Amino acid sequence: MIDLSHRSYQAEMIDDLDEGGEAMSRTLDELSLINRLLGGYDVSLGGIARLIKGKNYTEERPLRIADLGCGGGDGLRIISRFLEKQRIPAILEGIDANGSIIGYAQSKSAGYTSIRYIQQDIFSGDFLSREYDIIHAALFCHHFTDAQLALLFRNSAAQANIGVVINDLNRDPMAYYSIKYLTRILSRSPM
Repeated sequence: MIDLSHRSYQAEMIDDLDEGGEAMSRTLDELSLINRLLGGYDVSLGGIARLIKGKNYTEERPLRIADLGCGGGDGLRIISRFLEKQRIPAILEGIDANGSIIGYAQSKSAGYTSIRYIQQDIFSGDFLSREYDIIHAALFCHHFTDAQLALLFRNSAAQANIGVVINDLNRDPMAYYSIKYLTRILSRSPM
């Protein structure tokens, strides 16, 4: 059995900021499917719903959400549809440092007028000068060291007027082996 008591710092393909092309697109498609199948988006929507409960947003004061490490933008598209059903005007920004991923997300999000994508390093001064109501990160935080995470959490708390929603990996044997075998069944990406 694998030891899950310690974090893995092994880089993944998606961590390579120069990676792109068909392999990256296929990987992003597969991540979207796996997230839908495992209900990962429900956690994010539940957190966002709790943070905005009872608040009033208007066209003059729309809800501003940043999605850090937005990947293919599937999370933002789901958040956008959720907010539209709630009749909450929003400005949604997907942030990713990989230009190929940003291009992919933009192509998948055509028609979503509340979403825009920005290629940016979340630790850069340009990004840190931005202010949001909610900062969201799904399946993103496990890519960082402990020191980077501490900085990310401090920065996010300072940038978010309402709160931060983190939805990441559950490091237990059931989750590990479920995703391992589900990926083997569904994936066409190189391992």
